[in-house]
Amino acid sequence: GKGGFQLPQAVAHAIFLDLPEPWLAVPHAAHTIKPNGRICSYSPCMEQTQRTVAAMRKHGFHSMRTVEARLKEYFVDEVEMEAPPTDLPVIVTEENLSMEKERCASGGLLKPDQKMKDTEKDTVLEETNGKKRKSSK
Repeated sequence: GKGGFQLPQAVAHAIFLDLPEPWLAVPHAAHTIKPNGRICSYSPCMEQTQRTVAAMRKHGFHSMRTVEARLKEYFVDEVEMEAPPTDLPVIVTEENLSMEKERCASGGLLKPDQKMKDTEKDTVLEETNGKKRKSSK
C-alpha cells in the first residue's frame, strides 16, 4: 500500500515514531492514521522536535504537545558490611611523620619537591588494644 507503512489509508489509531529523522515519516503517518488518531514521536533533541512539529502542522495534525520524559531508576538493596579491623599495626617513618605534620599545617598539601619515602630508619608504631608501642626496624 501507499504511505510508507505498508498499510492502507486511515487504518491506524496510533503511530509511534522512534527515528533519527521522524519528520520524514510524517507524510506517511498522515496517510495511514485515522482522523483524530494519535501520533507519538520520541526525539532526544529539541531541533528534531521542532522539525517534526513543523512537518505535522504542514500535514494537518493538530492539538500537539511536547513533553520531556526523564527516567532515572534506583536499585536499593539492604546489605550488612563487616566493620574494618582496628588492631592492625601502623608503620610510620620519622621523615613521613614530620612531612605529615607539615602537610596538615599547610592545609593538606605537600610542597612539589616533597614525597613520602620509606627509609631504613623506620619507626614502627603498633597499636594493639589501645596501647601504643614504638620500635625501630
